[in-house]
Order: sequence, then C-alpha cells, then structure tokens
Amino acid sequence: MFGVRSVPAVQQAAEESVVKMVYVVKWIPRDQDVTIDHTTRYEDPSQALEFAHNALQLTPKRIWIEDGNGMLVIDHQTIIEHDRKRRGG
Repeated sequence: MFGVRSVPAVQQAAEESVVKMVYVVKWIPRDQDVTIDHTTRYEDPSQALEFAHNALQLTPKRIWIEDGNGMLVIDHQTIIEHDRKRRGG
C-alpha cells in the first residue's frame, strides 16, 4: 500500500509533533522595578510552584508563574496562599 504509514510510524510522528508545555517563574525584586525571568523552564507547574515557594524568601514585590506562551498560570496571591498553607498558617 502506497501512502499508508504503519501504526508505530504514525505514533512516533505524533509524539515528535507534540509540544511540551513549559512553566517559568517570574518576579519583581523588592528593591527593583524590573521583572526577573528565571532561566529554568519546568515541565510541570508543581515544580515551578516549588521554586516560587523558595523564591519567596527573597521577599519579592510580586511573583507569578507563566506558561511558555507568556500566559499567567499561577498568580502572586495564589503563591502566597500556597506558601502560607505549607508553613501551616
């Protein structure tokens, strides 16, 4: 049969064409007015949230998580609330 690909070949082509979503943590330091774009890209939003939780120790003015397209995924208030819950308060 001409023009017909085997099932494994179709699956492989589909897997290669899948674009994985990435998540990035951004923040504004407490003593600056510029946005810091953390260089690490995370494949899972929970990984980004974990980094954001740790970055709160820097007491940023604002901190948030965007997807690879620049769309807001987790806002500042949600990160603050998550941190509060983790600390048991």
